Amino acid sequence: MARSENHGSLNKHPHEDPRISLAYRVAASESFRRSTRLKTLLLHLCDRAFHGHPEDLTEQQVGMVVFGKPADYDSANENVVRVTARQLRLKLQEFFDAEGRGEPNVIIIPKGSYIPEIRPRIQTAAPHSAAPHSLDIRPPAPRNIWMWIALATGLLSLVAGWIAYSKWQEAKDLKLVQQPIEPGYNLLKSTVLIPGQRTLFVVGDPNLGRFAERTGSSIGLDDYLNHNIAAFLAWAPLSRDEKMWWENLLSRPQTDAASLAVASRALQANPDSVQLITVQHAAEVRAPEFRASNVLLIGTPLSNPWIELVTAPFNFQIFYDSVKKVTAIRNREPKAGEQAQYSATVASKRAVRFAHIAMRPNLNRSGSMLLLSGTDSEAVNSAAEFACARESVARLCSIAGIDDLQYASSFELVLRIDSAEGISHDTQVIATRTTLRSRM
Repeated sequence: MARSENHGSLNKHPHEDPRISLAYRVAASESFRRSTRLKTLLLHLCDRAFHGHPEDLTEQQVGMVVFGKPADYDSANENVVRVTARQLRLKLQEFFDAEGRGEPNVIIIPKGSYIPEIRPRIQTAAPHSAAPHSLDIRPPAPRNIWMWIALATGLLSLVAGWIAYSKWQEAKDLKLVQQPIEPGYNLLKSTVLIPGQRTLFVVGDPNLGRFAERTGSSIGLDDYLNHNIAAFLAWAPLSRDEKMWWENLLSRPQTDAASLAVASRALQANPDSVQLITVQHAAEVRAPEFRASNVLLIGTPLSNPWIELVTAPFNFQIFYDSVKKVTAIRNREPKAGEQAQYSATVASKRAVRFAHIAMRPNLNRSGSMLLLSGTDSEAVNSAAEFACARESVARLCSIAGIDDLQYASSFELVLRIDSAEGISHDTQVIATRTTLRSRM
């Protein structure tokens, strides 16, 4: 449970420091009124940072002080701090874009860090027209990065709010408020976002993935669709109370910010396709819908059971290695220079993740199904970044040794993503498979 009473010296004289005053205005706003956990985290981070104690803002320390974790908890496997910090970044952006748009300065928490910064709001006017009472701040981030954060998080909020409102039903009235990015020749546009054709986005449930990691076994598609969760749990190596807790949690479909971010990125990169796109939760999709439209499957196989329907013929299979306690990609028939298994390694400082992007015809061969998957949600995000990149088709064709993607009836590629301090810095295609159509 969050320790909402622990804000240290921030509670003593909140208005002596204009940076702290800004933090309190944000925490007291309508945007944060119902977000107790985010408010608590914001005030604690600002307290430590603005009172000269940034060394207290490690993931381990934040988990202990704000979320009541024991001193020896494993922050590499418990991601409550990372997830809540990501939500806080989005909520701050939402506040400063709307309710706090009159503030001359903004609070940001750079990705990969828990140390908040105060930065001047980016203005279109000349520099001399800035507010006269700006704060003593750190140098601002490059303009293009800040604009990208504003665009991506704004779109994410739009999609998340729309899904909550429509209860996962068809997106008939979705409107994008961001400036569209010029559409490129990317994998999404070349496979499932075809002009005049409908496309179904299927997002998964992160609780299914957490359950698989907890028990070493995953809930299959049949049990999931037939709501046989209680019967499945009867065989799980859990206590009676824990089984009841999991049954209650898994009976309420949820999705995560990562899946919504992937959907947002796809919509942003292809704004002309919005009116023909439906976003649905895996729990509400039915098999006939895989025959009537193109399909974009988003998530890990552990969190989205529909992925097993698509991946059976593929060479690369994502699974949870219960021996090594990691998620990995199995290579059924390794070629020269390839590994039989690619295992993710995620630590507090450095991480190696793997993503799987694959395409095959839909169930009645009238369209295509595209899979954006990975060993965790960050890998899924990297898969989406690759698939939405303007050069992704040319890059795939070059690596696979084909001259035109239209001649491929199916393809697969595996990405290796290296990151440090939570920021991805190197993405490589390490393996591909392609099945070609006859050109006759």
